[in-house]
Amino acid sequence: MWEDSEGFTKLRIAVVGAGFSGLVFAYKLASKGYDVDVYEEHKRVGFPPHCTGLVSMDTVELIGGPAKENILGTYNGVVLDVEGTRCTIDTVNRVVKLNREGLEEALLEEAEANGASIHLGVRVSRIDSQGLVEAGNDRGIYDLVILAEGIHGNLRGQIGLDHRLTTTYGLNAEISGQDQSLLGDYILIGFERTLEGFSWRFGFLDRILVGALSKRAREVKEKVASMVNGGRPRRLYGGIVIHGPPLRRLRLGKVVLVGDAAGLNKPLTGGGLYPNAWLSVKLSEIDLAAGDFYEVDRVAGMLVGKLLRQYRIARAYYGDTASGVVLLRSAVEAGLCDVLSGRIDYDGHERMISLVLSSPARGLRILFSTLSHSRREFYKFVLDFIGIKRGG
Repeated sequence: MWEDSEGFTKLRIAVVGAGFSGLVFAYKLASKGYDVDVYEEHKRVGFPPHCTGLVSMDTVELIGGPAKENILGTYNGVVLDVEGTRCTIDTVNRVVKLNREGLEEALLEEAEANGASIHLGVRVSRIDSQGLVEAGNDRGIYDLVILAEGIHGNLRGQIGLDHRLTTTYGLNAEISGQDQSLLGDYILIGFERTLEGFSWRFGFLDRILVGALSKRAREVKEKVASMVNGGRPRRLYGGIVIHGPPLRRLRLGKVVLVGDAAGLNKPLTGGGLYPNAWLSVKLSEIDLAAGDFYEVDRVAGMLVGKLLRQYRIARAYYGDTASGVVLLRSAVEAGLCDVLSGRIDYDGHERMISLVLSSPARGLRILFSTLSHSRREFYKFVLDFIGIKRGG
């Protein structure tokens, strides 16, 4: 800590990594008057793009101005297509397509405008739990370190916060000149047993975006190629998608682990904008200068609890996708979409779980629908249902 010219004590915070997670923490904390240094080994932020950029309007509100300035499209909800069986789910607020490159550039500009010092092209080589940060020939001691190094970093291993992550591969293709009228104001999400994941399709501006996610990179490329159907994409982008589980303990000493490195992504669909935006807002509301990390651990624990509840259903699906598709089709036939429509947020998957499992009659309908498709899936559903109920 140090005192400014007016005698106010200022907390020194280092943010290591300037992807979305690092930037949203830098922006929120700098706007609260903290002395923030941002370190990023690359010389540019927001590139290369890799994320579809879909979030709920609530997440846009959490992020603030930089997100509102980068909206490319909005949607009423999603249409689930499970091997030809379709249903529509309207979300409680609009789903938003964000320009990810523009979002990260805007977050960087806003963080800097609020007093953050930005160090691009500077690689951090060492940290410790007491706030040490070494970058090149520079060495500093910080009151708090936000470690947002991404999945490939090794700094978290230096302080013993590394852990196992479930990963898949995602790929997006943007196509011009296709008819958007069949999609309407919805995002089409497709499930099939031959794809160990799911696919998506929606329109924005003057183009269609198609994409897929799977455990196998080759399978993703083949699926997206079939969806492009011989066309010439304007852009192709993607990468590794994290599905958790989240790290149960996000802080050690003065270091808080966030983003992909901590598994802070929505386990069912991937995407780290919502959980990291939520946590950045909560941390910015804490009086960090008081040096009491109890509140940091408490709000981090709240987020981890949400993501762990989502992870249970994600684990059931990704553990055996073919079975998961049969179960999902049975749930759709048993009225799943009527139950969820108008009652869930696009980013709030844990709410979806509680609604689906809240009615014994609905559970029985899903059971009998599953039995009509496959006895094997019927028994698997019973075991998964019991496991999820016991896990909360």
